[in-house]
Amino acid sequence: MNTELDSGEALGSIEQQGLGHPSKVRRLLRWLPLLLVPLLVWGAITTCFGSVRGFQMRLNGHEVMVVPVDETPLKVPADRTSKVEISVRNLQFHAITIFGSNSSCSCVATSDLPMTIPPLSERQLSYRYQAPAADGPQEARQVVELLIDPADHTVNLVLNFVVGASS
Repeated sequence: MNTELDSGEALGSIEQQGLGHPSKVRRLLRWLPLLLVPLLVWGAITTCFGSVRGFQMRLNGHEVMVVPVDETPLKVPADRTSKVEISVRNLQFHAITIFGSNSSCSCVATSDLPMTIPPLSERQLSYRYQAPAADGPQEARQVVELLIDPADHTVNLVLNFVVGASS
């Protein structure tokens, strides 16, 4: 018994299974790699850089992407302390260390540093914000500068708050 099929027999069996005309199947198979390549590229980019935005930032020379977990202004009761979470993604192919931070006022502080982030990975960083006393809702904006090693690199992050707003 001959187990080898020539292409004519294989295409004939495709017709018998109801998959359509053999030329349609050949056309579909010819376009399949062109459809899969963009999907594979997108998958590789989002796996390595977290998002297309992270990939674009790396192409523009950025080494770190810092994003507040929730980008809307945080509502903070007056004269209270609140916690702010930010996400720090290393866009490089080597580990980085965040060894310190400076802020525009002493009302913003963290105890999570120093922190090492492996290549192409993401970590969460927590900040505490001590809101001032306020009579009514007031917007507050604090700038935090992260000090990153190697290369004595710095990244600025803006944290927005609404002080005295009900949560």
